Amino acid sequence: MKKLSVSWSAKQLTKMFNKGTISFDYPIQRAGDQWDHWQKSDLIQSLADDYPVPPLYSIKEGDIYYILDGKQRLTTIFDFINNKFQLHEETEPATIDGKEYSLAECYFEELHEEVQDNITDYMLLNYKLENTTDEEIEKLFFKLNNGTPLSKQQKAKSKMGTEWAKRIKKVVEHEFMTEKAAFSAGQIRKADNETAILQTMMLLDKSHELKSISSNHVFDYTQTFREDEQNKIALLENVIEIMDYLNDAYGEKETVLAKKVNFPMLLITAKLAIEKDITVSEFQHWTDEFKKSLKGKSDIETNYKEFGGAGSVKRDKTLGRIREMEKHFEEYFAVCS
Repeated sequence: MKKLSVSWSAKQLTKMFNKGTISFDYPIQRAGDQWDHWQKSDLIQSLADDYPVPPLYSIKEGDIYYILDGKQRLTTIFDFINNKFQLHEETEPATIDGKEYSLAECYFEELHEEVQDNITDYMLLNYKLENTTDEEIEKLFFKLNNGTPLSKQQKAKSKMGTEWAKRIKKVVEHEFMTEKAAFSAGQIRKADNETAILQTMMLLDKSHELKSISSNHVFDYTQTFREDEQNKIALLENVIEIMDYLNDAYGEKETVLAKKVNFPMLLITAKLAIEKDITVSEFQHWTDEFKKSLKGKSDIETNYKEFGGAGSVKRDKTLGRIREMEKHFEEYFAVCS
């Protein structure tokens, strides 16, 4: 691995990003918007007051610099320079040439010209990595984020390897995931949407001995991907096929069955529907009836809720929810046939 250093101003980096020569799309990167308002404001205060900021790490491929570490810093700087947020009300002032300038609750355009110049002229050190293997990149990412509270799935992604991270990223970008599934912004930041995909794979995987669908067991499961690649690729393709079906079934966001706790069960039941040649329209009608049953407003009863609540990731509760959803599905179509 070859490591070279170069420094760019915040203004230069902004121009590079706008031109497309700075990218945050490296597969093992975390989703954006991990920082809260105070963290973002504190970074801007550091630039304005000329305090040290940790270096960036990037991988150069062709003319593109893929940011491996520094995404939150850069997106914060770009957003602030573009007036997308105002600084926190408790942001400390900046002192420039002995003169104090107020920053609190200011947008970039509202700052004194001296402060604006200090921010845009701030030089950020970038370590440019060349001739790196996937294993070196994965190890570096894990080391760089060792002091940062990564979620289990974010750690798993760095351990899975670049190729698997690319595959999972592609599934996360499926229209069903982005338009119909009901993951909150906070859940997406923690990569819970990726976890739900992996939980579904675990439940479909006949070679896997299920202990639970907890984040710890999902993490352990991802460590088998490289040694069982063909099986895992087939499972992921199966998940994509199910998502295609569900995307056609739902015309809008499914806020009940496609939320985090119910997501794997919905996909498992949708697989059953595909095997039984149930049309997407018929499946959507069953969805409506099942949601009525959850409220006790259907002639077909279900004990699905009894397997939710605390400990819902445990094996017994997970399989209990699947059984109850499939049982309702079978009863519904037995009546309708």
